[in-house]
Order: sequence, then structure tokens, then C-alpha cells
Amino acid sequence: MYLFPLGLVLLFLAIHRGGIFVSAQQCHLKLPPKSFDSPSNGPDSSARSTSSSSADSSPPESKTVTSSAVVPSIPAFDYNNDKIRGVNLGGWLVLEPWITPSVFENTGNDAIVDEYTMGQLLGSETASKILQQHWNTWITEDDFVAIKTAGLNHVRIPLGYWSVPLTSSDTSGSTSVAPYTPGAWPYLLKGLTWAKKHSINVILDIHGAPGSQNGYDNSGQRIPDPVWALNSANVSRTIDTLRFIVKNLAGSVSVIELLNEPAGFRGDNWAQTIRQFWSDGYDAVRQAGGAGIKVMIGDGFLGVQTYTEEVGARWDGTWSSTNSQYHGSCTNYTGNYQDFSGSYKSFLRKYWEVQVEIGEDISGWVYWTWKAENADEWSYQMGLEGGWIPKDPRDRQYPGLKPKNARSKRAMDARLPKEVEDPRTTIFVKGTHTGERIKAVMKDLMALKRPHAISFSKKNPIYPFGSNETSISSLEFWAAKNDASLFVVGQSTKKRPNGLTFVRMFNNQVLDMLEVGVDSWAGMDDFKTPKSTPGHKPLMHFASELFDTHPRYIQAKSMLMDFFNGEAVDSICLTGLEHVISISCAPTPASLNNATVVTQPNQHPSAPEDTSSLPKIHIRTYTTRLLSSGTRIPRVELTPMGPNFDLSLRRHKAADPDLLKQAMKRPKLKKADIESGLGKKRKNMEVDEMGDLRGRVHIAKQDLNKLQTRKMKGLKAGYLEEDKDGEDQSDDVPRKKRRKEE
Repeated sequence: MYLFPLGLVLLFLAIHRGGIFVSAQQCHLKLPPKSFDSPSNGPDSSARSTSSSSADSSPPESKTVTSSAVVPSIPAFDYNNDKIRGVNLGGWLVLEPWITPSVFENTGNDAIVDEYTMGQLLGSETASKILQQHWNTWITEDDFVAIKTAGLNHVRIPLGYWSVPLTSSDTSGSTSVAPYTPGAWPYLLKGLTWAKKHSINVILDIHGAPGSQNGYDNSGQRIPDPVWALNSANVSRTIDTLRFIVKNLAGSVSVIELLNEPAGFRGDNWAQTIRQFWSDGYDAVRQAGGAGIKVMIGDGFLGVQTYTEEVGARWDGTWSSTNSQYHGSCTNYTGNYQDFSGSYKSFLRKYWEVQVEIGEDISGWVYWTWKAENADEWSYQMGLEGGWIPKDPRDRQYPGLKPKNARSKRAMDARLPKEVEDPRTTIFVKGTHTGERIKAVMKDLMALKRPHAISFSKKNPIYPFGSNETSISSLEFWAAKNDASLFVVGQSTKKRPNGLTFVRMFNNQVLDMLEVGVDSWAGMDDFKTPKSTPGHKPLMHFASELFDTHPRYIQAKSMLMDFFNGEAVDSICLTGLEHVISISCAPTPASLNNATVVTQPNQHPSAPEDTSSLPKIHIRTYTTRLLSSGTRIPRVELTPMGPNFDLSLRRHKAADPDLLKQAMKRPKLKKADIESGLGKKRKNMEVDEMGDLRGRVHIAKQDLNKLQTRKMKGLKAGYLEEDKDGEDQSDDVPRKKRRKEE
């Protein structure tokens, strides 16, 4: 399943070994050319979707590598300096119903949904006849000519394991492929011949493995519970298949992809098997073909599995889920490109260009797919014809993709780092089991958080404190996609009922987490009083010393402030202060008076923390009324508006020190700010918890004998001496007169 209407596969020519990624050696060895059968030629087909003016009619008879025909090696591609520009030949040697729906519709059996059920329900003879016709006509030499003319230098050919003619000498396991229909191998060899003839490099990938590596129809078998990773024999046979391909085709294939889209999201056992398979598969390729063939791997869905979670629901609401919603119609956005509007084609061109730019910043790109019967937006061939893909992949209509208008520029600037943070956008995620109380609590919290709140209506298997990394990957993906930095995950289980988990992000990574239990709750609807205006910044009041001394409560205070805090403001207008959130704690036990974390004696560091002694957190919400007081300062009256919560602390995850250091890093001050007294020159000044600027003045030790308290002429020394000399004069003579007489 693919998320976007354009599928570009970025190439990562590396393999995981010993905990690190090491690049494959970037050179081609001169290997002896391999010989193989080249199928005979056959009839043409005029169907638009097949483009088969040079197609072959007679099916190839050989199914083994026995012919003496020699195909010359293609020129070595400089993977260090040249950019891969390629396209997938999807739907050719591995059927996919959405690419070639007519193949399945013509069977007249709705139960046939993949190649497995085709062979199972039709029988090998009928299935072989259908597939031979398809292989002969879907991809022909004309397609390779068109691909070369379009300026592309690679094709990626998906291949099922059932099409590789293993014998008992090639594997110690079973060689049976039933109920699959073999026979595509000679057509692969024909494609390699055409590729070499037109100087096109080939990426060959195992698209379908024994037992299905993901359960999707593109693996050959659509099943809810694939078993490839659960059976070591399946993995071993896949490695034997890779070894056989490299031994026989190393001179004709430039890159081999070990396995397409293995489902690492199915659990730790799958993830471990896939990682080991990358290493074992790499060794098998190197042993069989030396360094003359490059190795390609994917991420096993370990980072992007959420495409099939919240984001994967169909746009038009047709996805088979009870929670599926209608967002819009797909009419004129898929199907025949002649129905596409000009603006949609412009969007497809921009979308193509931005993906190509990203790919070429690394090693290159491979587009999915070359052709499709009823989905032109996926087809490179129809993109060329419709004009949204250029004839030369180096051409750009939108170099740099700069914003066309102020609105686009604002949208791009909104995601850039800022000196002053924007209000944190919070995503509310329902777990698999929530319960009525948690649903109501999340509804009220979202009402307080609006307009900076996003709600996922679908239930998701998210367990932030679980050992599986899948949940963390999902949160990080959603954070990046929605530009969100906070999550509230609601989950209620028998062991931990009525639970809320606050997850804080930094740079789309999980920074820290806090789980609380909702012990009691009174919703907004329970208070028949006026409510505050959504989006207004609240006044927050923390009424316990624990919020400043105890690590668990310091984290809770920080998390709640980030959650409720709104726009940064320079001044406050009392009339705009519409509601107050008061957060207090139950009486503090004597054991917590020392403001230290209490740990059980002899407790293992990984053991669950005992939170039974931690006081509950009480959250109360009020609206404000400003009443006359007879002075300039109004009298403030608080009226309960709800919601009210009583929360108990449960599990938590502290921030990684290195990541926290990055999150707390402050930008460099501007020169003008430093000159105005900010930054390093701002000595003896600090901001207290209330945001008030306080200064400290240092003065020398004062000698009170030298301190002049009043400017009185009578205290001056000259006047004192004059008075001493004139003591014999009459006291009744005025001073001014005596001075004149002198």
C-alpha cells in the first residue's frame, strides 16, 4: 500500500552490519558474463496500457538458466558522483490489482486478489495462460526505449521468489512454489537484454518472499497474518534465492534489493529477524558476486509504519473501517489524466519536482511506477504524456519551489525555528481502550486547548511506555507531519484504569513523558456557568512547594505549563484574563518534606516506582469577574466553570540529558540586545518566577562620620571657625552685620 499518488523510492546503498551502516564498495568487478535463455519474439497488442508494438507472442519455453546466449555487460555506473534516475516496472512480473485490475476482473472471480489465489483457484494451466499473455504485453522493448528517451538511467524490476528456478542443488529446503504459477524468469531475462541494449541499469528486488513478508498483495499473497519472519525456512530460502540470482545475473544487474517492504512493525521478533536478514543477505550477495553488485535495503517499516495507521485511511471514506471518515471525493484526482484540471497537473508537477530534489540530494530516486491501467497520477508514462513530468528529468519549472504568495511564505516560515516558541500544538490520541471517562476528559482538555489542538478520531495501538519502538515511531511521525510538540494519549486498562499520558516532543523526538491517572472528574457541562473564550491565555496558580522541590512535581508543573500556556505576551490586560487554572496538591507527607525522591531500599533501578505515597494533584478551573472595589484595582471574583480533575502520578520518563540540553539552548543575542543590557552584560539582574525583573546594587562600606546627610551651611567648616573666633562679640549682633564689620 502506498500513501502518496507519487511513489519515489530513495536509494540507500548500505547495509547494517555490527550495529553500524557500512557502504557497499563503490566499484564494479569484471565478472565473467553469465549465459541465459532469451525468449522468442511474438505478437503486438494495441491496448493503451500495454504499449506493446514490439511484444512477443510465443511464451518462452525455458525455465532454467541453460542457454549459451551471452548478454554483454552494461557500462559501470558511477554511484559516487552520478544521480540515479529510475522508474519501477510495477505490475509486470509481480501482479498488483490496482495497477492491472483487468487481469483480475477478467477471471470473473472476486476471490482472486493476488497471484497466490489466482493459482489456487484457477489452477496452474489457466493461470499460466493468463500470466503468459500479461508478461508478453505489459512491458515490451518499446517501454525500455521510452524510458531511455525520458532521460532515465535505471529500472527497478520487482520479482517474486516463485519465479526464480531454484533446484535442489541451490537450496537445502523445499523448491516447491505451489500454488504460485512459475514462468516469469525468462521474461526477466528478456528485460535484462533490453536494458543492456539501451544502456539502462537494473535494480532487481525480491518483491515477494515465502510466507509473505508483509501480507500485502504486492508480496504475492494478501493475508492478515504473514509468516515469513516466523519460519526460519522461509528466511533461508529467501537468502538462497538471492544467492542464485547473484550467481546467474551478476553481470546484468547493477543493484539487488534484498527484500521489498518487510513488515518490521509487526513486533520485535519481526524487527530482529529483518535486521539479521539484512546482514545475512548482504554476506550471501558478497560471497556469490563479490563487490561488483550493489546492495539496497529499506527500513522495514520501522519508521514509517504509521502510513497505514491514522494517515492511511482513504480520502473518500471507502476504507473498510468502522472509523473511516469522508474527507473529499477522488473524482478527477485519479484515473484518466484527461479529466485532471490544470491546477491539479501543476500540483503534480510541483510534487514531482520536490521529491526529485530530495532524492538527488542523496543518491537519486526511482519513481513508482512506469505504467498503470486506471491510475495515471501514478504513471511516469502518462505523466510524460500529460505534461506534469518533464521529458528531461533535470528540467525544473519551479526551481527552489519558493513561495508564490504571502500566505505560502507564512506557512513555510511557521515551521522554522523561532526565538520565541509558538503555542504548542497538541494531538489527542485515543488508545485501543479508553472508556467513557477518558473520552470526556480528553474532550474537555481539548476545549481548553483550542485552537491549538488536533484530535484523532480513530483508535490507535499506541503504548508510549511499551518496549516496542513502534509507538514512539508513530508519535514522532505524527509530530513531524502535524508540526505538533505535545501528545495526550488516553488509555484505560484493568491494571491502569483511566490513564492519560502526556508526551512532550523536541525536534520531532520524544523528550519526556508523564502518565497520570484520572481519579475523579467533573466536566464543563456539570457547571452551569459562563465559559471562557477559546484561545485565551489562562492565569496559572501552583499552590504547593512540591512543584518547586520534588522532581516528579517539577516535571508535572513544566508539562502542565507547556500544555496550557498560550501565546507569549509582553503585557496583560485584566479584562482579557478570562479564566484561572489553579493546581494544588493534597497534604504533603512527612516523607516528602526533604524534597527528595523516595526509593525503596534494595530496589532494582528498572523496578516500577512506588507512587502510592505521592500526593494527588488537584486541578480546578474558574472564570473571572471584575467587580467594582472603590479603588483603581478591581475586586476579582472566581466562579467554577470546569473541568475539575484529581490526578495521581504514575509512570514517567525523564528527558535525556543531551536532548534536554539542546531543547534548553538559547539563541545568540543580537548586537542591539547586548548593547541594551541583555546577555552577558546583564549583570546583577535576574527574573523571578513571577516574571519580574530584579536587580542587585553593590556599594562600598559606608563611614557614617563622613556621610553628609543635609546640605546646611551651618555645618560647613568655615562657618564653625568663624563662630569660634567671634565668641567675644555680643550675641545680640546679627551674624551678617558682624561679617560686614570685619
